[in-house]
Amino acid sequence: MKVMIALTGMLYLTCQTLFAQQPEKVYGFARTKKPVEWYKAQINAWNKVLDKDPKDADAWLNLFRATRNVIRLDTTDKREDKVKWAGLRELLNEMKLAVPDSYEYNLCEYAIEPNSPAKLNFLKRADELANGKTAHIDFMVNLGVTELDQQKTDYYCNQWFQSREVSEGLLNYSYNVLAGLDQHAIIFTSGDNDTYPAWILQSQGIRRDVTVLNLHLLHLDAYRAKVFQKLGITNWDMKDNQSGEQGSSHWDESRFQQELLKRAVANRNAYPVYIALTAGGCEEYIQSVEDKLYLTGMAYQYSEENMDDIALLKRNFENRYALDPIDKLIFSDISADQVIMINQNYIVPMLKLYDHYVESGDLQHVAWIKSKILALAEHSEQKADIKAHLSKQ
Repeated sequence: MKVMIALTGMLYLTCQTLFAQQPEKVYGFARTKKPVEWYKAQINAWNKVLDKDPKDADAWLNLFRATRNVIRLDTTDKREDKVKWAGLRELLNEMKLAVPDSYEYNLCEYAIEPNSPAKLNFLKRADELANGKTAHIDFMVNLGVTELDQQKTDYYCNQWFQSREVSEGLLNYSYNVLAGLDQHAIIFTSGDNDTYPAWILQSQGIRRDVTVLNLHLLHLDAYRAKVFQKLGITNWDMKDNQSGEQGSSHWDESRFQQELLKRAVANRNAYPVYIALTAGGCEEYIQSVEDKLYLTGMAYQYSEENMDDIALLKRNFENRYALDPIDKLIFSDISADQVIMINQNYIVPMLKLYDHYVESGDLQHVAWIKSKILALAEHSEQKADIKAHLSKQ
């Protein structure tokens, strides 16, 4: 019946030992990430729930998420990707028969191919059936953003904020990212945890002048054309690519991002352009224009003119950033592991500022920033190197 992930021999016994077969709510990676064995155990647990009640729509949703997460994480599964995803499609077909017009089925039908116009009716139906449920809200926010519908974006971001399901630690991080930017800035982000919290904060009136551009959403041709026109950025014909095939999906990702950023910094409105420290995949571009990028805090700022980056670091860390929460974990935060990870981005700019304070003899600020760095270093893989650097001074 339901899609099963084969667990054999010692691996199966290990999973049974480490992860009790109690069904638990399964979330996406951005909110909290578990070991692959945990997701495999949850497949088994939620299948048992469905054996008792095939009409349990919530069980189907958790089974779908667990199965999808295993497909993404399981490096021992050597099957072709199309075969793996075909299995998830089979699960959805069974879900359709069991709970055909449920919120959960419509959500999963859209989630298997998000941002596809052909699937949009499923998302809208999920929204109609939500009745206080929030698992679809990130997709609705995407819809508002890509349609450049600020009212819709604010509505769903505010719903998300009011649900209290947003990580406080991630909100705090995004607050500092936004706080350190110049007026009317454009900032490029790349993931859920550096994008959604920023949009949610903007829905609450914080730094609404800033435009947060997610690199992945910019692959949507219609959205990119609209937002570039609004920002005074020259768009380009996506048919002009190395393979001769149409559509941004055929572009090499690194080349695609370089083209985006190159055109953004030449925007006709002279808006300042930043790349978030979290913007994965931009390494090649950053290296190619390293002499024009300045570390001003939680983002690199592009500038053709020389900038006093130390002055901007001091301005942001001393006057603009809310730094108290980084000294301790918010243990009630379901995304605590993600907060630990994203907070590691503070270390490099803090070390640069620390070195400046030492050289200038500002002992008060040396002690202040050192205590922050040490707190962050406790969770860093470079803990020993960081402590060695601090001990030299």
